[in-house]
Amino acid sequence: MNPDDWPELLRTPADGDHFVQVYQDQDFLCEAVAEYVGTGLRQGDGAILIARPAHVAAFTRQLSGAGLSPAGAR
Repeated sequence: MNPDDWPELLRTPADGDHFVQVYQDQDFLCEAVAEYVGTGLRQGDGAILIARPAHVAAFTRQLSGAGLSPAGAR
């Protein structure tokens, strides 16, 4: 898989897939989490995030910027 195709991988995981995201840049992490969680929320799925408060706030901003309501999903 082309490394630039990661958003598609996050949008269409196969049953049983597990992901580990290694990152150096918090903006990239937020984009990846929002892509994965946002796709699920748009499909009516749920998500469980275990994250530090600062990351939760950043993920919430990213999801809100994508037109989703993280507060409504909680």
